[in-house]
Parts: sequence; C-alpha cells; structure tokens
Amino acid sequence: ASSAMDAAVEILDLQSGQLLKKLVHPGAVFGLAWTKDGSLLFTGGSDGNIRIWDVERGVVRSVLSGHQGVPLDLQFNHDENIMISTSWDGRLRLWSTKSAMEICSQGDHSQHVVFGKDDKWLVGQSYGPVTDPLQVHELAYFEFASGRECQLIYCEDREPWGSLFLQNGKILATTHDEGVSLRNTTTGDLLKLQLTQGKNKRIYTDSTERHLVIDSE
Repeated sequence: ASSAMDAAVEILDLQSGQLLKKLVHPGAVFGLAWTKDGSLLFTGGSDGNIRIWDVERGVVRSVLSGHQGVPLDLQFNHDENIMISTSWDGRLRLWSTKSAMEICSQGDHSQHVVFGKDDKWLVGQSYGPVTDPLQVHELAYFEFASGRECQLIYCEDREPWGSLFLQNGKILATTHDEGVSLRNTTTGDLLKLQLTQGKNKRIYTDSTERHLVIDSE
C-alpha cells in the first residue's frame, strides 16, 4: 500500500503493478500500518483521525478519534492487539485494535516510535526546546508494562529517524542524516557512530542481530 499527499491510498500488486484497490479519504494520508494477514489497514489522515479499513471490501470499519494534529507514525506491537500512534499534536496514543478504543496517551513525543522485541520497551522520538541555531533532539524509552519513562537520551544536533533495540534492550540503534548511532540504554552514552549516505533512514536487523539493514532515500 502507498499513500501520497492526496486523498487516497492505493493498493498495488507487487508483481504486475496493477492497481487493486483505491481507498479514498477526505484529505491527505500520512501514517500507514497493515496487519500481518493483510485484512486490515490503519491510515492516519490530515483530519486527525485514524481509519481502520477492511481491505477486501474497501470500506472503513472504525474511526479512531483523539489526535488534534495529523497522525504521522502508526505501529503495532508484535501481537497486533495494540496500535500506537504519534502526531504533530505532540501526543503518543495507545489503541486497542480489538475494541477500537483509546487505552491511554502520553505527551511530549511527537514522531517516530518502535516497540522492542518482547513489547516490554517502547522508544519514542521527541523535539526538545529550540536553541539558537539548533533544535535539541531527544529519544525517550519507556518500560511499556508500567508506563514508566526510564531514560531520556539527548541526540545532540542529530535528528533521529529510525530506532531499534538490540541485545535484549541493552543497546539502542538510531538512524539520522549522518548514519547510525549505537547507545547504551542504561547510561545513554554513545558507543559507536557509523557514517552512511542517504536520509530519512529506517533500520532493521536479522534474527541473529549480527547485521543491520538501512532503508534510506
């Protein structure tokens, strides 16, 4: 599925490139999250609402309302019973995918989020106060079971794009315009900076955690 700065999400056949479905929205679409079985698609629209689509039928099953800004990033936990959303309104919201109800919300984290492997940890990107001439970028990670903020990590002048927990949560890998940073999650100390090319990077790893895959523009 792909979205653009128009009022539709297009679902294409990867092999033929054929348009299978076009899901029309009342405004531009930003965040997308697709369930593993392909039956449901969650979309974040410019009206602040998150729509749950029945992909086969091409109809909206439910609408999640609460954000006062555009939902930017939508992510499932591994069981897909919880969906987390971030928005320009500065709030991170948790939703039950079964009941289509909001569970709770947390302020000050406005963009990208990612769950740890066991869903115990959650990391979110936030913007700190603006200083002249640079803006302070931060990463905060939470113990998901308790909702307790465990660490606030300052990223100097590097804006984090993607995040990934490694070694059972002991290391946090983040991507930014310069490359990849590895940090100790207990102290927040920078362990390694690997320079790479490209921007707006997302990061993935294999089951052994010996290799990192960087997706960039």
